[in-house]
Amino acid sequence: IKPKQFLLGYLIISPILEQLIPSFSFDISGLRLGPQIVIRGGLTLLLIFYLIANYKDISSIQIIKPIFAILALFSITTIIVDIRNSMAFSELAKIFYWMLLLVTIAKMTQNSQMTINRIYQSVTISSIIFLIILFASPKLGIQSDYANLKTNTGMFSPHAVAISLCMILNVIFYFISKQKRALHLLLAIILCILIVVSISNTYVRTAYLTSALALISLIILTWIYNKGEEAKRQKLILTVMTLIIIVIVILQVSIHRENFNRRFADLSNIDENTGSGRLEIWKSSLKTYLSYTIFEKVLGSGMGIAYKNQVGTSEFATHNDYLFILLSGGLLGIALFVWLFILVIRCLMYPKYEDSTPMIIGWSTVVTYLVASMTNNVQGYPLVMTYFAFLVGGGIGHYQRYKYQTLEE
Repeated sequence: IKPKQFLLGYLIISPILEQLIPSFSFDISGLRLGPQIVIRGGLTLLLIFYLIANYKDISSIQIIKPIFAILALFSITTIIVDIRNSMAFSELAKIFYWMLLLVTIAKMTQNSQMTINRIYQSVTISSIIFLIILFASPKLGIQSDYANLKTNTGMFSPHAVAISLCMILNVIFYFISKQKRALHLLLAIILCILIVVSISNTYVRTAYLTSALALISLIILTWIYNKGEEAKRQKLILTVMTLIIIVIVILQVSIHRENFNRRFADLSNIDENTGSGRLEIWKSSLKTYLSYTIFEKVLGSGMGIAYKNQVGTSEFATHNDYLFILLSGGLLGIALFVWLFILVIRCLMYPKYEDSTPMIIGWSTVVTYLVASMTNNVQGYPLVMTYFAFLVGGGIGHYQRYKYQTLEE
């Protein structure tokens, strides 16, 4: 099996790994092991071996320098501070996993070993598998990590409906790019409207902000970079769809004003049944950082510190990837992440050489991650970061290939 076939196959079956293979773990001499940990750990080792074997080729991937610097920083601080903490090394492994996968996909796409169309095709198939598992989960006797299919009243969960519609939209967008039929475009518009309604009914604040900014970035990028007669129709449709969505949001807020007010009033409530307690968690995390020594403020205190008791009541994550990076890698860690994402955005800025679709998808994916990371530890969701690595890494490699071909010509 060739590396590209192996990785695309892995992308397709990722929902199976995430949902069906038990995520339990057990300790062996202080080392935490489990099916998911072993499989993803094995893949991470394969990625390391692959990149070492192709070290001459990866030097042209611009994001490689900040990624290696980040991995070196987190590895050193974790070994020094948390050598006996298995949780710290588990979190370190997640960082290694998605960053090395991002570099590998970018490298393979740049060298024409993998095409952006095959990536989109594989994401589409993976989305279908995700949907099948989600709807089959009650009969299989498993509980989804992403959303329960039904509520206690027997009704379909708004969270499950929203996730399902988003996955279906992935499938519809793929067929739009391949066939450009009016029916597929109409279905996409209807789905986008239904997604807004379903997300608003979840009362998940992160989902509101993330979906809104992702949609805004998609519209802005389409208006700026899509050219030609087909682009005019796309811009008109996006404008109409946006106006419809704005009207729906206004109606939803007006009808369910009490529920919205309650959800936005509990930011400091630490009770998990009535509030997320995000503000208290963030304040406690910042207080922890301010108590650091100068050395720790600059270089961090290892991957384990961010998952230790932050609020004095129970175990909580930071619920914020930026705070997680600040606690784990200090100011240097934050600076390296800023450098990484500046390069990611720059590497996705070559639409004049090719179709602008990979750039639009890549940027929208980056915006989604950056916004969602404000209230969640997104890097802790391997399936989400798998999709991120393929969509963003594929776009980077796609444009880098055309960039170097143009320079050579």
